[in-house]
Amino acid sequence: MFVSYKLYLRYLGYERYGVWLILSTVINVVQLGSIGLSPALTRLVAQNHRMGGNEAVQRYLSMSVSLVTSAGLALTLLVIRYGGSSESIFKFSPHSSTLFLALLPYVTLLSVYAMVVDLFLATLAGLGRIDLANYAQLISQCAAVLLTVVLLRSGFGIYSLLGGSAFYYVLLHGLYLFHIAQLTPLRFSGALGWNRSELRGLLSFGGWAAATTMISSLIGPLMRVFLARYSGVGSVPLYDAALTASWKLRSVWDAPMRALLPEMSRHSTMSGTHDLEEISRIYSNAYRILLIGATPMYAAAFVLTPLILKVWLGLGPSDSSVATLRILLAASYVNLQAIPAYHLLMATGKIRHCFVSSLLLGVVTFAGTFTVAHYFGTLPTPAASAAFLSGSSVLSFYLLWSANKVRKAPGTIALGNPSSREQSMMFSGQA
Repeated sequence: MFVSYKLYLRYLGYERYGVWLILSTVINVVQLGSIGLSPALTRLVAQNHRMGGNEAVQRYLSMSVSLVTSAGLALTLLVIRYGGSSESIFKFSPHSSTLFLALLPYVTLLSVYAMVVDLFLATLAGLGRIDLANYAQLISQCAAVLLTVVLLRSGFGIYSLLGGSAFYYVLLHGLYLFHIAQLTPLRFSGALGWNRSELRGLLSFGGWAAATTMISSLIGPLMRVFLARYSGVGSVPLYDAALTASWKLRSVWDAPMRALLPEMSRHSTMSGTHDLEEISRIYSNAYRILLIGATPMYAAAFVLTPLILKVWLGLGPSDSSVATLRILLAASYVNLQAIPAYHLLMATGKIRHCFVSSLLLGVVTFAGTFTVAHYFGTLPTPAASAAFLSGSSVLSFYLLWSANKVRKAPGTIALGNPSSREQSMMFSGQA
């Protein structure tokens, strides 16, 4: 990411790269068609694989792919039909408008394929090999950036980003298929004969996950719309670079934590003492790893922000991007500390709490954004970032509170809580 942003801005400039980032909002819109099946698939695959239900695993994957493809293609038709009218929202220049309309159909179709690929990631995670998924993503990302740079140097312009993205998903899909085939037999016959109760279970859990994902997915695109409208398209890459950098740092710790959902789901299928103790151990260790391990890394990034931006994007220390990056680093850190609680709630079927947390994130974030845009007539990137930090703080507090409430409730898993000192450290000056 560090290399790609610098190169993309060098070859494309802020406006053309801003057009691509706004086009990426189409991916968020179309991916609403995933109807939350990825986390549901991970949970159900983990539970069935532990009990030896490989045919059920294949049926769940087949049902998910069919549902996602159908919903995604329906949304694709809507985006292609009405997406052209959205260009006025962003106040594009004539050249940017031409690029936007030319790329819109291809980006939309690619986003549907991306949803399908994500289902294979969910399956691989449910089979207990999130490590293989991480390696596949690393290989695919590096290869895609190399291809994109070659295309940029060959003069293909913004179409280079489309080619690199398509190559990324094709390669990633192939690697996922290879790993899944090594773990469980993939037979077309095993994917037939859908079970109505299995489909109902997939959709009931996936419905709440879809609503949660829908809210989270809309925050980024809407923020880009506000920035493009009130501060110009050129402000979008600055905000997006800071947000992406913060979330990439978060992903260093989030990636291994994705193993929590399948692992906790496997143990939640049993009610034995060993399984309950194992869930307690997993949760406590995950929380402490994040608190102790991520804090020094974030502190270093916070202190070195001016130097990072100078080396990375050539921005001076007085630029508002310094404040933007620091605020978004704080937002991603606060959000990171709630990941164990989020996965615990998902694994134990308390997904409604995850939905409420996303709703709170959206409400608080856009309440702040609307207020600044309305009263000042502009939306500086630090102000947009501060609104997102407020929403992230409320989300994390709610998830931690909900997880503690679930653990203490009669008839639920009695897990050990992180100490009050650990939780107070999370939102103190150390954070």
